[in-house]
Amino acid sequence: MPLRPAFAPYHLDPGILPEEASRTAALQSAGPLVVATADPLPAPLVSASYANLPVGRAASEAEACRAADGTPSGMGGPPRACLTSERHRARVADAARAALSAGFAGVAFDRPDASLAQGLFGAGFCAECQREFARRLVREYGDQFQPLDYLRLTREAVAQAPGAVDYTQLPFGRDFWRFRHDSLDRSLRAEARAARDAARAAGRPFAVAAWMEAVGPAQLAASRHVDAAVFPAPASGEPSPGLFALLRAAMGRRPVAVLPPAGATPAQRVRLAITAAPYAVGLAGLEPVGEVAGQLGRIRALVADVAARQRMPGTAAPVFECALFYSSEADLWTGGRHRRAIELAAAALASQHVQAPVVLRLADVPAAATVVLAGAEGLTPLEAREILRRLENGGGVLAFGDPSSVDEAGRGLGGFLPAGKPSGVKVNAGTVAQAIRPFPQFNAALTPRWSPLGNSWYDSLQVKVTKRYSRGLDLTAAFTWAKELSTNGTNGDVFNRATLKGLTGGGIPFIFVTGFNYELPRLGGNKIVRAAMGGWTIGGLLRYQSGTLIAVPTSNNNLTAHTFQATRMARVPGESLFVNDINCGCLDPYKDLAFNPKAWRDVPQGQWGPSTPFYSDFRNPRHPDEQLSLGRRFSLAKLREGMSFEVRGEFFNVFNRLMIANPGGAPSNATTFDNQGRLSGGFGRIDPTATTGGLPRNGQLVGRFRF
Repeated sequence: MPLRPAFAPYHLDPGILPEEASRTAALQSAGPLVVATADPLPAPLVSASYANLPVGRAASEAEACRAADGTPSGMGGPPRACLTSERHRARVADAARAALSAGFAGVAFDRPDASLAQGLFGAGFCAECQREFARRLVREYGDQFQPLDYLRLTREAVAQAPGAVDYTQLPFGRDFWRFRHDSLDRSLRAEARAARDAARAAGRPFAVAAWMEAVGPAQLAASRHVDAAVFPAPASGEPSPGLFALLRAAMGRRPVAVLPPAGATPAQRVRLAITAAPYAVGLAGLEPVGEVAGQLGRIRALVADVAARQRMPGTAAPVFECALFYSSEADLWTGGRHRRAIELAAAALASQHVQAPVVLRLADVPAAATVVLAGAEGLTPLEAREILRRLENGGGVLAFGDPSSVDEAGRGLGGFLPAGKPSGVKVNAGTVAQAIRPFPQFNAALTPRWSPLGNSWYDSLQVKVTKRYSRGLDLTAAFTWAKELSTNGTNGDVFNRATLKGLTGGGIPFIFVTGFNYELPRLGGNKIVRAAMGGWTIGGLLRYQSGTLIAVPTSNNNLTAHTFQATRMARVPGESLFVNDINCGCLDPYKDLAFNPKAWRDVPQGQWGPSTPFYSDFRNPRHPDEQLSLGRRFSLAKLREGMSFEVRGEFFNVFNRLMIANPGGAPSNATTFDNQGRLSGGFGRIDPTATTGGLPRNGQLVGRFRF
């Protein structure tokens, strides 16, 4: 059955009628509807909907797969099905035939990888799995292999291990880990074949889709058995172009969609859909009617267009300069590091506008393209030989890291790239960051000097008032209202400086400064009073301005290791930047923090942060500068010509304002207290011992004798 190009399946929300959901889906170009076979559904909708088959859930706890501790797999949740159970496969086949007879357009296998997602010890220890694993060991090591109690051996290994245990520390652990992954492939293949056989016997088209619980080598490999698939989006809710490219490579031209994480905001869902659209990856689920729903409808129409054209509309056929090679074997034996490196490399190359699709077979790499190996530490011997053959024929290889090969059990065979060959070796440090430097053969010794990079803008309103000296008073006052922008910011995508445009670190929008001197007149009829009170000069210098800008915190996404450039955290909409007003004069540095860590979140791995370097409403406390003086000059000309004595009292912070230091810390800093219960750490902590904010009211007496 030809599936709709814009594959965006959705479920019925509680309390929503199918007809109402269908109208909403039509406006958002979503579909098909996925419902349980027992749910009542109007006949016209049945033929366009998929039956939801919970193949990842066991019929009962008695039939569930078992964890290493003997409990039903599922960690307290729904019991997870056994991937090797013939009885469970027969039940799935019966459910698929029932959906076919009911007139559904297809079936959606719900979380067929549910037991695999439980990890190494969360499933695979039921009697059926152990029997199948024993047969596998016999086939692998020969008939002389003696039966063993693998569950007992596993428990003993776990009990004797000093810390965390992985498959390398278990007896036959590598064989068991591969067996677990291969079980998903065999299970999904058998279940999909049973559904297709029933459809073939009935003589009607019938689609088979899978709704995966996780993204991993087993899931990507098993997806070849279904007509369409849904994978979970990154848990952060932020888009990952490298992941979308990988999903597209795994599915070929078949429909694929991603499911946003629970709690994702409408803005995050739109960003996911926009980033996934160029890869013809849809977004599963429906949005409430509104602006976001309309946006998703237009984006899904674009996905359908891209799927039909095999490229973005209005663009020529791409010329692939590189091809990122993904190996499911390397992903399996590196615990996902290889897949993560693929995503990071794809993002880094995309930032350089390099056309680099992901391929799952070396045979699919265009002849003129360079093979990119990212974190490829577990390639098969066959894949290693193919890469060497490509090098011998004049091809190029760009390696991020140290590529190596392993045998069938995941045991390392060492590196395979030749040393000293001009093409196909590591670029210096072998990192993405080094590879995309203008001169990758050099390290950091090449430092640019006086590079004319970026632009700056300055706009201001400046007002100045001057009163010249008269009647004992002279005064000058100035007011500036300014805005200063530049693209010279750091901690961002320096390859696209337009994204760095924002406020400069030294930008102060409002500044008011006034200075004055006033000489007291000699008033009164009494000669002594006039001599004592007159001639004194009162001076003042007052400065009021906005607080200095606080830089957006640096994100902990390790982008520096791949581009030599850090990036900024993303601001969370709706969250206040401050938990307390830092200008209220009421903060207690021993109790109160200033900043709200919930206002910032880390950017996903391999991505630049969307924030500008500074935000106008994220500033340090205001520090007014208020100085007054009182002085007088006494003439001593009667003693000697030109002789005088001056005395002046100077006072700083005359109103004794609380001048707190600038808050510090990072959102990741934990809130800590000392042994006296006083605040000693946290995001937005103010150091009570620092004097950078200003001292309390103080003064000094100055005397000057002239002769």
